[in-house]
Amino acid sequence: MAVKFKNSININDQYTLPNVVGTTGQYLKVNDAATGELVFADLGQAAEVSVISYEVRNETGTSIPIGSAVYISGGEGSSGHVLVDLATAVTESGSSKTFGITAETIANNSNGKVVLEGIIEGIDTSGFTAGGTLWLGDTPGSIQAAPPPSTPSHAVFVGYAVRIQQNNGSLFVKIQNGYELEELHDVLIDNVQNGQGLVWDAANSYWKNADLASGGGGSSTLTVEKNEYTGDGTTVDFTLSSPVQTESQTQVYIDGVYQSKANYTTSGSVITFSEAPDSGTDIEVIHLLSVSAVVYTDAFIGDGSTSEYTLSNAIIAENNTQVYFDGVYQSKANYSTSGSVITFTENVPAGVAIEVVHLKAVDLASLNSNQFTGTGSQTDFTMGQSIDSKDKAFVFIQGVYQEKSTYTIDGTTLSFSTPPQNGYTIEVVTFASVALGGGGGSDRKLAVYGLVGLTETYYSTILS
Repeated sequence: MAVKFKNSININDQYTLPNVVGTTGQYLKVNDAATGELVFADLGQAAEVSVISYEVRNETGTSIPIGSAVYISGGEGSSGHVLVDLATAVTESGSSKTFGITAETIANNSNGKVVLEGIIEGIDTSGFTAGGTLWLGDTPGSIQAAPPPSTPSHAVFVGYAVRIQQNNGSLFVKIQNGYELEELHDVLIDNVQNGQGLVWDAANSYWKNADLASGGGGSSTLTVEKNEYTGDGTTVDFTLSSPVQTESQTQVYIDGVYQSKANYTTSGSVITFSEAPDSGTDIEVIHLLSVSAVVYTDAFIGDGSTSEYTLSNAIIAENNTQVYFDGVYQSKANYSTSGSVITFTENVPAGVAIEVVHLKAVDLASLNSNQFTGTGSQTDFTMGQSIDSKDKAFVFIQGVYQEKSTYTIDGTTLSFSTPPQNGYTIEVVTFASVALGGGGGSDRKLAVYGLVGLTETYYSTILS
């Protein structure tokens, strides 16, 4: 026989089941916690989740306080928990795996809750501003107000300050780890070196690190081409590997002797000498293609037994170097470079002053060349531009560099202490500013620098 149940059923004298039948898909929910009333309700959309948390394990050897930023340091297979440690913005490993903020103090060798996203309460937020952004700090486990720690520390956003109180403050956790450059999907960083830049590789459709002198493009690259020939006594025209925009971008040496620009002309890729170089002479043409640069120099003294010398900076390309022995230019056939080491084919004789010039990045727009001919009596010559210091000029007579003590410059007027001899070629190279980096040395024979428009402040005493 059928048994009739009561209209309502109490569970543990605390909760009362509804006395009506629900519909398919409904669920029981507490309608009144005070009376314990349960009712059928539609499930509808999933119930809102205000906090996402996870139980982790601490095996660091010490307690982890509430409100500490932690990262995943490992896993414990037996319990299935991840192991955590205090996160820090100082290191990649301690920042990139930032997991969340501890919702309670977690004793050593114990489990505890970490909030991955949502509100965490009961922490000291007195040092923050309501609504302010929060970042992972350098001190392990710490959280700091904006701005994030300075580079090279890693930027990890951890959330927002909500309630500002010393003992019962709250913050909203939202971990967002900042990307490293090499973590971007269209960037490939490999064996990065000082002075390299980020350049676009159209063939592979990604950005990559590269020496600016070998394809960086833009206004901060330096490209130097070297062309070598042997004179035959009759040939005056020689074809270069690239067209020359202006003769000021060229340096010409015959058997190591600098040639005045009065001795040759350029047209496109062709250089034409006024007279054919003698048979057997070594002709070297340096062509500067860059638009911006810095010059580094290193000075040594030969000892008769050393052929290798270590420079202050790594050499990007051998063509970017120029070497002088006692002020005489050395052909690149006489040495090689590898990294920051220059090796000569023979030991440098004892007492010989060695100067290595290394070009890195120039502004040729400020470069000017002036040419005159000596009369034997004239000491003053007018240049085509005004400069405020003779440190920004280089003077050659018959291709020989002139010490600055032999002349003065006042605006556009160049004045020699002794008149250049009749018929002697005079070349004055000027520029707006000079940059020089690297090694030391005195009485520098920097003839080459006059052909490079340099971009930083030049040491005023370096050529005195």
